[in-house]
Amino acid sequence: MRVIGIVSDYRKARGGFRRNDLGMAIEGAQSPAADDAVGRVARYFNSLDAAAYADHYAHEALDTSPSAYFFQRRQAIVMGVLQSSKGGRILDVGCGPGIFAGPCLERGFRYHGIDLASRMIDEGHRRFGNLEGIEFTVGDARQLPIPSDSIDALLCLGMLEYVSQEQEALYLKEMARVVKPGGIAVFSFLNARSPHWLVNDYAFPIVRSCLWHIKEALNKSKLVAVRDFSAKGFSTRKFRPNERMALLRATGLSLVGMTYFSANVLPPHIDSLMPRQSVWAAAKLEPLLAKPSLSWLGQGFIVAVRK
Repeated sequence: MRVIGIVSDYRKARGGFRRNDLGMAIEGAQSPAADDAVGRVARYFNSLDAAAYADHYAHEALDTSPSAYFFQRRQAIVMGVLQSSKGGRILDVGCGPGIFAGPCLERGFRYHGIDLASRMIDEGHRRFGNLEGIEFTVGDARQLPIPSDSIDALLCLGMLEYVSQEQEALYLKEMARVVKPGGIAVFSFLNARSPHWLVNDYAFPIVRSCLWHIKEALNKSKLVAVRDFSAKGFSTRKFRPNERMALLRATGLSLVGMTYFSANVLPPHIDSLMPRQSVWAAAKLEPLLAKPSLSWLGQGFIVAVRK
């Protein structure tokens, strides 16, 4: 399937490509800079306590915090999409410690999780290694160790937010390659229009920087720039639906459905101080996200496509 040049006039927008073609985007994704960015993400997740990370998500399934509500809504929507599938082989790209392994196994799928972070894969083996029908592999999603047209369903949930816009086309093309004709792929994205993320990414860092400037000025010390506050060494991207759909179509995938979820309207850090009120408001607003005029309130959106 030839995809080079299909989106040659793709316009520049936040989270999208510059005036460029898909072939140039893929070429850029194979650069040393791209490899370095991938390495930073792998090092970050390998630095985490994988068991505690997995426990956190297991707790999220039962908790009532705003972050737990986000996770629960995402899982419910994803598993609802997969309900129409008749089992088969499912590939979870960027699987972490295998958060979706159990639910997928319960739906009759043979689960294969792949992740760049070896510690996360080790934790997946530790938790699920004794179960038949579950497999984990350390691997780079730009070069999946999977035969073409061999996967019945594919999940990519929260992984592309760690991928640069120059790399995204390569990842999508590779994931499309392994899905069977007629197979389904489910992606989740953080919503760039969400007021929650706008405050988190723009307003809050400025406020925090100002507080640090004041503190350091009083101490007569060197001022701290906004860019110094990134603990991970990389940022998580937010996405716009129209741009994602253009790229997915360019790889030969057609839209099945798109759903916005988790209308958290309280600012970051305030929502964690008022978790019950935040979750109550999000649950009340959730049905309204189906309206195009209010979908921007959702923290995330899920796109289901078919090859």
